[in-house]
Amino acid sequence: MNEDKKIVVIGGSNRDYFAKSSSPLIYKDSNVGHISSSNGGVGRNIVLNLAYLNNDVDFITALGDDEGGRNIKSELIQHNVNVITPSSIYQTSSYLAILNLKGDMEVAICDTQILDNLCFCQLDSLLGTLNDHKHVIIDTNLNQGLIDDLFLKYKDHYFYVEGVSCTKIQRIKNHLKDIYLLKCNYLEATSLLNEHLPIEESIKKLLSLGVKKVVVSNSSNNIYFGEDNKVDCISIEKKDDVVSTSGAGDALFAGIIHSLNNNKSLKESVIFGNKVALLTLEVEENINPSIAKLIK
Repeated sequence: MNEDKKIVVIGGSNRDYFAKSSSPLIYKDSNVGHISSSNGGVGRNIVLNLAYLNNDVDFITALGDDEGGRNIKSELIQHNVNVITPSSIYQTSSYLAILNLKGDMEVAICDTQILDNLCFCQLDSLLGTLNDHKHVIIDTNLNQGLIDDLFLKYKDHYFYVEGVSCTKIQRIKNHLKDIYLLKCNYLEATSLLNEHLPIEESIKKLLSLGVKKVVVSNSSNNIYFGEDNKVDCISIEKKDDVVSTSGAGDALFAGIIHSLNNNKSLKESVIFGNKVALLTLEVEENINPSIAKLIK
């Protein structure tokens, strides 16, 4: 990635609630299943994966002065993450996902008022952290104004972006030429470009618009990636024992960042990121601590 291996991530944290059906979902009816809760959020997931992979991480996030916020911060500190949080009057974000029998998310609802109201002026005291790190990882849960200000104020920084969703990825539409690495899925890429192209052509189009490196996942299909107007892909192992797909995309992104941070090529980094993601599929939680064995 660069000579400074310390990583700064700016992104969302929330309390996750997962409801997994014990049988095929019946809509507009009460379904029998299992409900669990845990800490989550795209930014938090990326950070914790990076911490398990033994990276030195600073994390700028929005947390409320409530039990959920204190729990998230305490967990990250236990894994040697430097957590930086502006004060806020809002409660910690929450995320509710309904999973089908296979563990795939059918629908989800997010309460992200605390992120929606986070503005650049609240980061004044944190500018030293941002100035110290030229490589910044963000997720598009950040609101439009904050994303715009980050790209405007830090034009000399390298931005690594997680697309998150078809709606939220639109927030980077005016900043493609300033993005060093964009990781998203095929639906998000299609939404960002507003045209349905083959996955290879979507990557070439994003590269032509100024993104330096692009990685596009496509459910359980091959992962495609590109740089310098060249596109390649890796085949991924088909798993029959998937417990949950939640967090797999964040794990992929974290693995890629870790590998780039250790001076690996984009292809090597995607291969490593896929290994992290595959291990994440084996657990109900959105993080699998056993990914630490990948670096031993």
